[in-house]
Amino acid sequence: MATPTKKKKKYVCKFQDGWKKEFQFIQDSSKGKGYAACTFCSSDFSIEHGGRTDVVAHERSEKHKSAATTQRSQPSIMGHLEGVTYAEAKMAMLIAASNVPASFAEVFNKSVKDMFPDSEIARQYANGTTEATQTVKGAIAPELDKEAMEVIDTGCVCHLVQLAAGCGIQALRQPIEDILSSIYAHFDISAKRCEISNEFVEFADSETLKTLRDCATRWLSLLTCINRVLSQWDALHAHFASHEDAEEPGQVNMLAEHLTSKKTKFFFLFLSQALKPLADFNVMFQAEGVLVGVVRAHQEMTRLVKRFMGRFLPSVLVADVPLKDIEFKDASLQLADGELFLGGAAQNLLEDNMDELSSSVPTMIKAVRDFFVAVTTKMMTAFPLDNIVLQNLTV
Repeated sequence: MATPTKKKKKYVCKFQDGWKKEFQFIQDSSKGKGYAACTFCSSDFSIEHGGRTDVVAHERSEKHKSAATTQRSQPSIMGHLEGVTYAEAKMAMLIAASNVPASFAEVFNKSVKDMFPDSEIARQYANGTTEATQTVKGAIAPELDKEAMEVIDTGCVCHLVQLAAGCGIQALRQPIEDILSSIYAHFDISAKRCEISNEFVEFADSETLKTLRDCATRWLSLLTCINRVLSQWDALHAHFASHEDAEEPGQVNMLAEHLTSKKTKFFFLFLSQALKPLADFNVMFQAEGVLVGVVRAHQEMTRLVKRFMGRFLPSVLVADVPLKDIEFKDASLQLADGELFLGGAAQNLLEDNMDELSSSVPTMIKAVRDFFVAVTTKMMTAFPLDNIVLQNLTV
């Protein structure tokens, strides 16, 4: 009886990660370990038989050589730009990267000719607000999308927090932003008014500080403006209450009434504390060590949302409970009026002026509750809390 011959075992080569350093054009293939993906040719080829030899063979093929030549000749985003066009595109990119208002382009446009009088590029430079905005949106952004296909766009969390704060201010139904802008406008147009105001500042023993303007492109500048007004509240009240137009209908009269109102001051004091967690969150994501903040993005967003929930919900409903399972809009689960977070200064003002404010307290507390619900709702819907990538990032 003939002895059966043994079947030779077939060995198959598999993709090795070390090849990526030697051949920078290859990546793992979606077809499996027996293939390699060529980024130049945008194709997959088998390496099962020869392994590294198959990679070398592909590299020497006419198809790959042609693709490699084309790839190397492709200009970068800025590579094909020259002279004035390059300068304008570069400035647009710097504005976008530095989170500077696009209106700065207009200021720089007017100054660059004086700064560099001998430069022909400076004389021809004409990149205003509109041009800078369109350069970023219409030219640079699409090219970046092409070159960074693996980048996941989760939106700007600082912008999302700004939007959440705006929803909260709207829910308060108080003219906070109108008061701030009116105070700024009143002093911005007159040096004489500033001199008169300084006299009241000295009389009220306050620190002389410049009036600030709330700016939508400066994340949560609203909090800084509120704190500045609070620091000079007595001096501002004295200025507008004694103004010659205080009794006449108009801006001065409106400001005099609001700065006299304990109700208005209550909301300013409340916001000075309520907006602080949002401002702290934004500062963290705009710091120099932003990489750590990005890696902890999901953790920090979750912490911020729960921190806000804890100001109008019992802690037992918030701690160790997934965000999606918290019924924060259910009024029956929320804290009682007397337990809501108001901030120490706002709470003291309310207690010290209860006789004057007693009829307004229910609507004031409801506004505070609406503020917390509105901010939380916006964060829950706008934050990329379901993003799997963010959830799994670790330091």
